[in-house]
Amino acid sequence: ATFGGKDDRFCRSIESAAQHDVPWRILGWGKDWHGLTQKLEGSLDALRNLPDECTVIFTDAYDVLYADDLPTIKRKYEEMGEPVLFAGECGCWPQITRDKGKGHVCLFDYPKSPTPYKYLNSGQWIAKKPAALQIFSALIEEAHVYADRYKVPISKINDQEMVSDMYMDGRFGIQLDHHNKIFQAMHATHDRPLEECDPWPEMENVDGVWENKVHSTSPSIFHFNGGGKIHHLEMERTMWYKQGANQNRAFLKKDELRRLKLRVGDGQGRLATFEEICPSYF
Repeated sequence: ATFGGKDDRFCRSIESAAQHDVPWRILGWGKDWHGLTQKLEGSLDALRNLPDECTVIFTDAYDVLYADDLPTIKRKYEEMGEPVLFAGECGCWPQITRDKGKGHVCLFDYPKSPTPYKYLNSGQWIAKKPAALQIFSALIEEAHVYADRYKVPISKINDQEMVSDMYMDGRFGIQLDHHNKIFQAMHATHDRPLEECDPWPEMENVDGVWENKVHSTSPSIFHFNGGGKIHHLEMERTMWYKQGANQNRAFLKKDELRRLKLRVGDGQGRLATFEEICPSYF
């Protein structure tokens, strides 16, 4: 996860990962935020330091909830058989803003999709390390093209636009999780030219586990991007680990969570306790 702010929702994201035994690595910790290219640089640096056989999962840090452990996520990924898998979402950002809202790129350039989750969301992905390294090396190399196109500093380019273009051009084997088996992006679209697409009515909580009842899936990671943030706290409140002793599953209690250690920072980073990262969370 990268560049989370020191706030309550960020800490809720960490707890959701911890309760599912997902050892987060927080990139960019302690650095000032200058632009989306920091995500690219931080991710590339982290990828270079991983063994080649690694399966890598990446999420944004501020507005996500984990709902599965790593073995379950890896099993789903391997069953889907796609080397590089990004989240699919309802919104076509930022391309919808590029031609005065006419949506030509969104409507005609994007590949066809079996579901309304047609558009790439770069805040969630999973891939083998060599494939991810290829993509992020190319993103860094090609960033200047976008900076020149939009006449902005290279720190202000949009990583989602760059990866979306790679997907539309058929590069690197990038595919989308159209059926929300692993990734569920929660942003809705209600205005033309995009089709009506609202994840919220598709959600159903079954014994503390959120399911997509339309696709009959139990997404592993929820991303409350864009307008989806209005559902973040409500969905978190009914997660199984928030029900405490009423659940048969083991969960981390407050003292255990306080002492939990996560690796933070770029390069080798360092270990920090949950309490150090989120001192006022409790």
